[in-house]
Amino acid sequence: MERDIIIAYSPIGKSINLDLTQLQSKEAKAYWFNPRNGQFKEIGVVSTAQALEFTPWSRGWGSDFVLVVVDVDASYEFVE
Repeated sequence: MERDIIIAYSPIGKSINLDLTQLQSKEAKAYWFNPRNGQFKEIGVVSTAQALEFTPWSRGWGSDFVLVVVDVDASYEFVE
């Protein structure tokens, strides 16, 4: 089953390793969502040919983040 979005949560800012090979296209757009202020920060376009590690900009208590990885051909839009 192919997918067009992956969402992962890091409660204390630890790195997240994702296998991106299940996404439909060869590239995806990656974003961090900060639930503390409701804003998205674009990471950039990444290859879906392998697993990748994503590291938020802060760690520890109060540093929770949501990682959103979206197939470049998907129609999702995020406000930045």
